[in-house]
Amino acid sequence: MTSAPRDTSELSAQLSEHMNGYLYTACLYTVTKAGIADHLAQGPRTAAELGEQTGLHGPHLHRVLRYLATREVFREDEHGRFALTPMAGLLRTDAPGSLHDPFLMLGEDL
Repeated sequence: MTSAPRDTSELSAQLSEHMNGYLYTACLYTVTKAGIADHLAQGPRTAAELGEQTGLHGPHLHRVLRYLATREVFREDEHGRFALTPMAGLLRTDAPGSLHDPFLMLGEDL
């Protein structure tokens, strides 16, 4: 018995959703581990400035922060500076109800 051919566009969309879920989590882990939210607590910074403060590669960090800005985790202004949003504030180590440690745990090897 053979099964009818399936439309793969729905399956492709589902797999892409899973892939994007991983990307989102990996980006959140990266900025959490680097303490980006704590650095931005002092005010907006460019990715280059944050890279210097954290030891991360500025252009790569810029891509990560822009991706997270599309998810409203950070906000980017017209000068290319990134700032905290209420969501990103929860990644600060000193925030009430901080999710800093849970995000670190999710990104570490099991």
